[in-house]
Amino acid sequence: MLLSVRNSEEEKLIKQMSSETHEYRVLNPSFDIYVYAVGSEIVHICGRDRDKSGNVVYELPDTKRERVATLKDSVLFTDMPKICKDFSNDRTTRDTVLRLYQSDIRDTEYDGVEIRMLPQRYEKLWGPSNDTIFFADGIRFSPLAGIDVLSDDVKDAIEIGCGSGFIGKYITTKCKNIKNITFLDINPFAKQCVKNNTKELGKQTKINIKIKDAVEYLESSGKKFDIIALNPPYVPRMDNHEFTPYQGQELFSYMIKNADKLLKDGGKMVTNISSMSLNRAEKSIGAAKKKGLKYTHISKMAVPFKVAAVQRNTEWIEYLKKINAFIKQEGTDYDYWHQLNLFAVSKE
Repeated sequence: MLLSVRNSEEEKLIKQMSSETHEYRVLNPSFDIYVYAVGSEIVHICGRDRDKSGNVVYELPDTKRERVATLKDSVLFTDMPKICKDFSNDRTTRDTVLRLYQSDIRDTEYDGVEIRMLPQRYEKLWGPSNDTIFFADGIRFSPLAGIDVLSDDVKDAIEIGCGSGFIGKYITTKCKNIKNITFLDINPFAKQCVKNNTKELGKQTKINIKIKDAVEYLESSGKKFDIIALNPPYVPRMDNHEFTPYQGQELFSYMIKNADKLLKDGGKMVTNISSMSLNRAEKSIGAAKKKGLKYTHISKMAVPFKVAAVQRNTEWIEYLKKINAFIKQEGTDYDYWHQLNLFAVSKE
């Protein structure tokens, strides 16, 4: 399955980017998702088992794709209630889309950049999700928020906690003068996934894939970067035990506090942070400002909070309610919502 994602106002935003005069603002995107069957899925799920001459077709190459459905204004990649609601009068399409979501192959494309995830092969590795595309979209249209993240001056970049490597690949593809890109993760499966998805980038850019703890790598390497991309865990918990990949804020705090040491002059650290942990984040941002770093809020987007391991943990979910971690969103199919925020810390 291929999920091809577009900003719902893409043409309007591109036009504004080319305009000499526009007001700087915090962006608030929404996305349309185009769902495609890929390769043999076209045969076995969509029923296209004959060619133009009537011959039986058993397999098709992955270059063959067929659009099955469009999810308008979707804030989640896996919004099953929305799929069922949008296609309540077209049950064949509904069932086809739900079947495609069970596929062993998950391709994600945004703005011409594509990643292939094989969940069964890359164990416990995070693939592109709504927050990934939110990140890529934010840096793409960042000039509208008053900062140009993907400038021609970028030579060295790093994606920390890279998972599939989508954000790092996006940065490398869009920064035409980039010389070095580092993909960093603690999951050993990230190495093969990133390697498989970045083969075409190696001709002009040196690709470094490191399987290591982020703090350990940054302190031992002594390197500085033009772009640091960070999509860290953000779910607070009543204790400091950071056991799950979506829990904790220590990495975020370390990165912001040390941004001045990790960035080149003119460099930018770009990170997602949830409203769930914004209070603590603001303290770290305040410390960065005192060091002369500039803070820019690029974009925001309200999304459902859908982590079963947290939702089913009564003590944890009650703690989050107590600290007002969630935002109100009336008339939806989800109990809990939070706001993603993309911002940059810049070293002028």
